[in-house]
This record gives sequence, structure tokens and C-alpha cells, in this order.
Amino acid sequence: MRSNMILVVMAAAACGGSTVSSRGDVAVPPSLFVRAVIAPPSSGSEGTCFYSPDPSQPTLSSGTLDVMFATKYAPAILVGNTADANGVGGARAAITGFDVTVTDALGATIGSFHADAAGFLDGASGGTPYYGEVSATLLDAATVAVARMRVADAGTTRVVAHIVLTGKSAVGNPVKSVPFDFPIDLCDGCLVTFPPDVGPTHSGCGMPARPSSAIAQSCVIGQDQPIDCRLCYATHPSCRL
Repeated sequence: MRSNMILVVMAAAACGGSTVSSRGDVAVPPSLFVRAVIAPPSSGSEGTCFYSPDPSQPTLSSGTLDVMFATKYAPAILVGNTADANGVGGARAAITGFDVTVTDALGATIGSFHADAAGFLDGASGGTPYYGEVSATLLDAATVAVARMRVADAGTTRVVAHIVLTGKSAVGNPVKSVPFDFPIDLCDGCLVTFPPDVGPTHSGCGMPARPSSAIAQSCVIGQDQPIDCRLCYATHPSCRL
């Protein structure tokens, strides 16, 4: 179960814009920021893993999307607000969405979209930013389709998602974070694992786990976490190799 700090609704469209907000004709530094991509819990059931807005929790330096199982990449994002009651535009900020531009390893753009979001981030307290957690689509289906052609040619490919958090200050002025860059590796079947108890020929992939051996499940199948071959044996050829 995700934190209910921020409720998100996704929608695709073209994106763009500055990374600084303005009040009248005076530019002000952004108060919103993207801190990190949160690492998924080590175990859990698909779709029920809990993420919290804790800045000390484990985070990812890069992501992995297995295109055999998933058509988009949507991790949990740790976001924050540094504005306080004495700052320009007040303290509380409304989240409006994410602008996402995806490039290949050489910097060429392969996708660009906007993901709408709704929610609030309270202001900082005693100089400590206020944090929230939100699920954000960093690779949409159209971008994954483009990248998948490169995976077919090379077996894997790396892209970089450049994301900007957008919102409004307490008095309604637009505000955007500085860009946050996150690399993502795409592959075909690379997250499938073959535990020791399925045997050297992997014949046990078609059998349920032994009573003393639980099958670990991904929070989102095809995204960042290993996939036990017993979970996909019936539907995916790579789980039977």
C-alpha cells in the first residue's frame, strides 16, 4: 500500500517550461525538488508494497525495466518542499504534475510527455524540507516502444529520464523544480531468476515452491526487482530456459 501523502492521476501530453518560477517580473528559486527514486521493498506482493516519504530510506541510482513484462516504468519518487512561512509565495505547495523528457545515452530525445498529478506538500519546518512520496511515470508506453526496438537490436539499452516536478505556491504562482536525471536500463527477460531449488535444468520452474520456500514477488512485475521463474513459467518462454 502506498503512502496517501499525494494522489496522482497520469495523462500524456507535450511538455516544456522553465525550471524557475517568477513573481511578477522577479525570478525566485524553486522550492520544490525531486530528492530520489525510492528503492522497492525487498519483499512483498505485487501492487501492495508500501513506500514512505522518508529521506533516509534506500534509493536507486538507476532503474531497470524488463520489456518482456512491462510497457511503462513508474517508480515511487521522493519529492520535497523547502519553502517556509516566511518565504516567497508562502509555505504549502500544490503538486500539478511532472514534465518528462527521455533521451538515449548520447542525448538524443526519444520521448517527451507530461504526467498530471494532484496533491500538496506542506512547508519546511526549522530549515528541514517537507517530504512526500508519489508514483511518477518516467517512461510511458510510447517511449518504451521506441526504446524496445533498440533492445531488440542490442539486447539492452540505457535511457535517461529528465524529470521536472511542477506545482503552484500557496498564492497560486507557478513553481518548478530543477531537473532530476535518472538513468534506466531496458532489457528483454533480464530480470528472470532461477532459484537453486528449481534444479540445474530449471525443470522446477513449472512446479510450485516447496512448503519451506516462499516465492518472493515483485512490487511491480518487470520493474527493478527479480522475477522468480515459477511466477512466469506458463506465460513467458524466457522463464523456461
